[in-house]
Amino acid sequence: MQNDPIKDALTSQGGECEEIRLLMNRWLEDKPQEGQGLNSQLKARLTEICRGGEQHRPSRAIIAVHTDKLFDVDRSWTRENLIPSFRWLSSVEEARFAWSGFLVSPHIYPQLWKELKNDFIEAAKHYRGLGECRLNYAYLTVMMSVDQSDFLSGRETGKIIDELPDESWDQIAKCLYRLFDLAGKNRQQYWQGNMKRFIGVLLKHHQGRCLPEEAAGFLARICLAEAQLFCSVFEEVKQMLRPISNHHPILNQLNESDICHQHSEQALDFLSSLIDPSQLSSCPDALQECLNAILANQEQLGAHPQYQDFFAQCQKCGYVQKTVQG
Repeated sequence: MQNDPIKDALTSQGGECEEIRLLMNRWLEDKPQEGQGLNSQLKARLTEICRGGEQHRPSRAIIAVHTDKLFDVDRSWTRENLIPSFRWLSSVEEARFAWSGFLVSPHIYPQLWKELKNDFIEAAKHYRGLGECRLNYAYLTVMMSVDQSDFLSGRETGKIIDELPDESWDQIAKCLYRLFDLAGKNRQQYWQGNMKRFIGVLLKHHQGRCLPEEAAGFLARICLAEAQLFCSVFEEVKQMLRPISNHHPILNQLNESDICHQHSEQALDFLSSLIDPSQLSSCPDALQECLNAILANQEQLGAHPQYQDFFAQCQKCGYVQKTVQG
């Protein structure tokens, strides 16, 4: 496995890396302003590092952490000396160090995005080589696709998703859930105006993948985040769901809502997508409660051909249908 470029650079003691860390920190403490340019002493040292050989790559990774601020303060210098390090076609190893540094705390605004966009998309092919900061790559992809859709088109997002490994979907789904949760009272508007389009891209490009359990769990939590949107969200994500072992939080959340009563058939479809009763040693109380609520509202679902196997497996692990008193 490849080393983690930025972790090594940020933790090394002494030598050039520590010098550059201290140099950049002192520069930031002076609160440089937009367009003021780099002072001659700092510019000379950073130029020496950026134009140096392979031995300076860890130091360039540290400089790349501050790409957005450097671009803001001295655009021409950054464009000429630092941006070339991000070009995958010039050198994969050089770009790996630069992107690993940038992704420590990524901030992109339109002018900088124009410089980095093509290589950001290309970086998906090198996801595993980006070290621990690769998680921020998945996060940034979601943020720009959902909240800044003018930064990435659906086709461009799909191109990235196609290149990302299955493991990245945990972070993608986690980020989606957090964004949806943060939308609060505006979730309905956020779903229609932001998230639904991105979910559609995921659905189109997930074919043939083995979605990680954690990703399926976060997608399930998105379904339950807003009861009024449950049917709409579930309809979009259900093809990406799979049975998960950590289903207790989902069952508890489902019971706390009124979804089993309001949308009984969809709730049963949701449960059968996430729970494999054949893998249960006993039927959890929370599952019993969900199923009883569903059948109390639509008893005929217990005999529905689509769910007969599911109910049969539930009964094998201890589910007993509660008799509805007349």
